[in-house]
Amino acid sequence: MLKRYASALLVCLLAINGARASHIMGSHIAYKWLGGLDYEVTLVTIRDCAGISLATTDLVTITSGCGTVSMPIPLIDTVEVASCSGMLTN
Repeated sequence: MLKRYASALLVCLLAINGARASHIMGSHIAYKWLGGLDYEVTLVTIRDCAGISLATTDLVTITSGCGTVSMPIPLIDTVEVASCSGMLTN
């Protein structure tokens, strides 16, 4: 029984031409206390240059003993850290 499932799985894997994903690869969030109740929040998002476009805002949820609040963080700048020329294939 297990051998039949393993054979079926192998056939399925061999039949796949290729797989692609268009998603965020990683991110980093940091904050800096500016004084009083003011903070500067920085969100760095890492994505594949051939992947999906970045949103113009990301929603960040902040939780403390006082409650929970969700705040949009706008996209301010993008930086290409590796050249995509020659990397894009169809």
